[in-house]
This record gives sequence, C-alpha cells and structure tokens, in this order.
Amino acid sequence: MVERDAIAPTEAPSSPARACRPPRGMRRVRTRHTSRFTVVPNDLAQHTHLSLRARGLGLLLLSLPDGADVSIRGLATRLNEGEIAIGRALRELETAGYLTRRVIRLTDGRVITRTTVRDIPTTENEQPTDQDVPDATHEPPTAAPEPAPEPAPDAANPSTPPAEPTPPTPQTTRPAAQPLAPAALTAGTRLLINLAAREPRLTITAAALPELAALCEQALAADITPDQIHRTLTSNLPTEIRSAAALIRHRLTQHLPVWKAAAAIRDRQKASPATTQHGLHIAPSPAAARWTECADCARPLRAATPDGLCGNCRDDLAA
Repeated sequence: MVERDAIAPTEAPSSPARACRPPRGMRRVRTRHTSRFTVVPNDLAQHTHLSLRARGLGLLLLSLPDGADVSIRGLATRLNEGEIAIGRALRELETAGYLTRRVIRLTDGRVITRTTVRDIPTTENEQPTDQDVPDATHEPPTAAPEPAPEPAPDAANPSTPPAEPTPPTPQTTRPAAQPLAPAALTAGTRLLINLAAREPRLTITAAALPELAALCEQALAADITPDQIHRTLTSNLPTEIRSAAALIRHRLTQHLPVWKAAAAIRDRQKASPATTQHGLHIAPSPAAARWTECADCARPLRAATPDGLCGNCRDDLAA
C-alpha cells in the first residue's frame, strides 16, 4: 500500500518569493498633491481621547477656508449629522484645545462668535490672540462724509425764497385712564375688584370689566353668594394664565345655567309644597309615624292606644 505524503507548503520558508511578500495589514497608496489638499498632524488624526466623530469634524474644519460658516446649524446642513452630535463633537475639540470660541462685540453693536481652529492644541495658559485670526472689530476708520454742496441760486428767479422746512407732526398722547367712580361700582364690579385683590393673576382690564360684571350679577341674582363665586373662579387655577378675562368668562358661562336652574327649583319649592315632575302632581309624603311604648311594660307598640297600654297589660289590669 502506497502512503500519500503530507501536504507540503508551496514555497519553502527560505524561498526568495516569500521574502518579497508584502507585510500583513493595510497598504497605503500615496499620491503627490499639488492643490486642494490639507496637511493634518498625526496627533489629531490618532488622538486617543477624541471620538471618531470629533476627529473627523476637526479634519473638516481644518480643510475649510477662512470665513466659512462653522456654526452648529451651518455644519448640520453641510454634513449628514444632527445638531446635537455636532455640538458634542465641537465641545470635545474645544476641551482638547483644537478649537476656541469667543463672543465679540463689533463696533456697530452686533455680537458675533469668533471660532478659531488649530492643528496644534493650545494649553490652558495660552490665550488666543488677535494675531491668529484677524478680528472683525479692527475695522479701518471710515472717512467722514463730505457735506453736500449748496445749490447755486437760480439765475432766472434770483428772488425765489428758499422752501420753508415742514414742521414736525405733533405726537398725540393717549389720555390716562380715569379711576372708576364709586357710583359706577356695581355689585359685579366690586366682586371682580375683590377677586383681583385676592388673586392678582385674575386681574382684568377695564374693557372687559362691564361684560364680566354683568355675568357676576346674574350669578348673584341666582342666590349665589360672593364667596361661592370666588371659590368657583379661583379653584384649580392653571400654572400659567394667558388671559384672565377669558378664564373668568369661561367659568361663569359654564356654571350660570346650573345656578339659574337651581334657583328656579328653589323658588318653585317655596311657592308650593307640591312639586311637578314629568307632568304629574306629586304631594309631599307625610312624616312616618314613630313607634310608641306601653306605659306599663315598655313594650313597643305600632300605634298609640287611648290608655297607653298594650293588650296584655290591659287584660291583666281588667282581671
């Protein structure tokens, strides 16, 4: 029987072909660039404490020209990333010292944010100087405008007087609101004023006062006390009240029908002891008879007897 040899390597370890084989891992193919390229230090590209998103954003910022829009919203429109992720990456670069942001006030009063990107991080002791990036506040002084030349007099009409300047239009001021006279304070008006004193958030304007005062007077006419109206208007108030007049109007209009119906029922009950329900005349039910006791043995009796005794006691007394 012929035994097969074990599988041998195709090349001997000492063969020259194996020595020329490229090393394992990545191979780099370099191309010489003469335009549109950016030099990035390895300290930034291989930073161990920065995330991959922050390093990629730092490479993008170094590749942009001066004056580019590098705000969070501007970068979000340029990249396929959200504003939260971009803001987090900018803070990482700022903490590492590759990016600085300063708030600058211009000569015209505008406030801008000056962002400076560096390929070498700055230390804590180093302060950003204006030599790194020209500051927008250093604007060249502008020359004062020359006064306009006066018009030459008309040779044809030398006696024409110059046009008189138009006087400024007087500004009309709105007269101050007059306080309410005591005679004009109705019961509803006093109720709303007291309500505003107790709860300042329910203070209304003078324009809404007559309408709401009329609603309050309708509630008072329905035998609703002012304290009950105050509780209705001030209970369970929202945290933020946008319109006090709208809130008061809504609560009064929601409760007025019930208050008026209850007042009508009370008036009807006072007028006649009998009530009408579904077209039927219902008389009030008589009071239930109370149980009585025997005067001798104290036995309960269903009905009072003339002598006040039960049957057994009456028989014993007769015997």
